[in-house]
Amino acid sequence: MCPLSRVPPGTAVKVKRLFASPEHCRRLREMGVREELELKLLLKNRDVVCKVCNRRLALSGKLADAILVQPLCASEPTRLPEDP
Repeated sequence: MCPLSRVPPGTAVKVKRLFASPEHCRRLREMGVREELELKLLLKNRDVVCKVCNRRLALSGKLADAILVQPLCASEPTRLPEDP
């Protein structure tokens, strides 16, 4: 596991744990970022842009540091959740 901010762009990952404040964790979950979610990191500078539920989501680098993820194996098919 590593912070989302350390994953190279183009990598599909699974969220394993949120280490932000309770308020930030609640807001992340409201935006669709929760444990066991599969997402793809699209862009990384000081901030990061992810594909979450067919939407792009920009996060600060500090917040991306608080999201622990596990890269998905290349042999595992990436199934990103669709909109309801």
